[in-house]
Amino acid sequence: MFDTLQIILWSITYLLIIMDSIREHKSPGIPTVAVVLNFSWEIAAVIHQILDYGTLFWGNTAWLLLDAVIFVLLLREDSSRRITLKSDRLFNLDSRSFLSPTEA
Repeated sequence: MFDTLQIILWSITYLLIIMDSIREHKSPGIPTVAVVLNFSWEIAAVIHQILDYGTLFWGNTAWLLLDAVIFVLLLREDSSRRITLKSDRLFNLDSRSFLSPTEA
């Protein structure tokens, strides 16, 4: 019973995150590290439970698919904030030089 309730509530949470991200045209409201760790955890959980087709297997599979959508939404938004290279600086991050060629 608890597993089923957990699957339903977390799935609703993921769906709300996805809907908010799409509606507002912004990055999901989850830190990047948390998204990556959660996505990798869901992959490991599905692989671990591959022979047990119980409730948790199907819940983890659903979460993996929802996490994949969140991951793609995160990549879509983060692609616009890449570090640019300039000829006078090695790295340009928010107009501050990380390491200029004269300091290298």
